[in-house]
Amino acid sequence: MNDIEQERLRHVRKWLSYADEDLRLAQHGLKLTTSVPYRLIAYRHLTPIRPGIRGKTMR
Repeated sequence: MNDIEQERLRHVRKWLSYADEDLRLAQHGLKLTTSVPYRLIAYRHLTPIRPGIRGKTMR
């Protein structure tokens, strides 16, 4: 694996880690029985996937 591929892999792993954190937050938030913050859960869950949607993750 060359340096560019290693950097891409590091970048992808970083964003997957962010996505995992946001997923855990969303799962916790959805377990609330009152005043579930759906808008915040949806916002936080979308944030880590935006670079991939925009094509910035895999330059």
